[in-house]
Amino acid sequence: MPAPKDNQILRYHRARERCYDLTGLRTGSVRDQLLRAITLTRSLMTITKEIRSGRKPRDLLVLGGGVSGVACALIAARKGIKVTLLELEPANFFSTIQRSSRRIAPFEYDWPRSSDPNSLFTSRKPRFLLNYRSGRAKIVCAVWQKRLMNWRATDPHRGDLELLNGVDARTFVYDLADAVSRTVTVRGNWSNGMTARKFGAVIDCTGHVEERTFVEDPTDDGRPPTAAFCGPRFWKDEDFLDDRTQFFAQPGAGPVKTILISGGGDGAMQDIQRAVTGRFGDPLFRRFLAHLGLGSLREHFYELAEADDAARRAYAWKLHRGEVEEMKTCDETFRKVARTILDDYAKQAPNQLWASQLARKIFKPAMLGKGSPTVVWAVRESHCGYAYPLNRLLSHLVAFLLEELTQTKVLHFDKRIDTIDSASSTHQCGNPLWDCYGHPHEVTFKGETASRKFDLVIVRHGVIFPESAIFGTRAPIPEQLVPYELPR
Repeated sequence: MPAPKDNQILRYHRARERCYDLTGLRTGSVRDQLLRAITLTRSLMTITKEIRSGRKPRDLLVLGGGVSGVACALIAARKGIKVTLLELEPANFFSTIQRSSRRIAPFEYDWPRSSDPNSLFTSRKPRFLLNYRSGRAKIVCAVWQKRLMNWRATDPHRGDLELLNGVDARTFVYDLADAVSRTVTVRGNWSNGMTARKFGAVIDCTGHVEERTFVEDPTDDGRPPTAAFCGPRFWKDEDFLDDRTQFFAQPGAGPVKTILISGGGDGAMQDIQRAVTGRFGDPLFRRFLAHLGLGSLREHFYELAEADDAARRAYAWKLHRGEVEEMKTCDETFRKVARTILDDYAKQAPNQLWASQLARKIFKPAMLGKGSPTVVWAVRESHCGYAYPLNRLLSHLVAFLLEELTQTKVLHFDKRIDTIDSASSTHQCGNPLWDCYGHPHEVTFKGETASRKFDLVIVRHGVIFPESAIFGTRAPIPEQLVPYELPR
């Protein structure tokens, strides 16, 4: 049964008959993931009725036990629908629950648009189990895990949710839907000797993508390039950039004097904020507001919102080939506003030491005084790429203030890493992976002949999607932008 043409969530996430894809797309915020999971599952119950309880039940299979997968499973199970959830790791929310350096929030990345004043995710009653406030990913996910366990111990529908951990969804075969029984046959090594089970619908929430935290080493002999430098992954490795007093360095490597952050998206923007201030997102924003005396920045609302909206739509709909002019205009607008904010503050400051005085209130101690690290933020394009507006404004504010403090250029456009090699006799790049972090490296940028030594290198170059999708094909939507941004 094809999804109704007027239902966007089903149409744009339908990979094939009765198989839906909430992964393999741009991650989006956790709020966006929850909205999609809730809306998609409710649509499968009420619009197409591909999953249902009753005398002729059609069960739901969910692949992946992260926030999207658990949300899909709970929405259906609480309505009495039999749900099986497969998770590769030993526990749900496995990646995020270990990340003390990351923060998730329902609404902060909607800024400058209005948001919930309590940063609380709400939904229609009955109250959704994964309701949450802004906070560290580790703490928020621990609360979710506790609520899930309590639900499974007390709720009348707890028996409708089957959790199978340590199961790799990629090892199963998802046959085409049966037109007669209106089910999808999933073949593989099921428990109790079963080789096949039937489901009314399958939702892929595995999120299995490879983070491009490495720089490839080109070869001249026709062989595929190998990963030279390989740094910490965004959600899977700690990088200690939010430490308030010092930077991470390998034992015996000495103090960190130079830092390179490469990338122009949300990951790099969060890292530049954390490396310089120890904070990012809403906590850093509130700190700027308090010390700059800016109120709520409402005077810049329309200018920033209009630029961001134009960039989002151009990015989602691919209006241009190559460089998207709207994205460049958006970035230039945010840079102009950030510069204006600091210039206005400087005009009202009582003396010429305004930059150092403000930095003492905003920056981490390691970034102050003589001997503080030099920071280079390198972006290979002529502008920063797709990113949430709050990240964009904060990153430019931090970069401009750091430049004022050090009289050294921080943000460099059209600066792409050409070669990167270990500068330590005790370290060999790429062996093992993600072990380059904290070791000094010699970096050469494209178009430059001289290399430069960096004690700390962070690479955020996006993600790599797997060559083969679980269902053999992916959903037609190219980017997982917020639901109300979908083209009609």
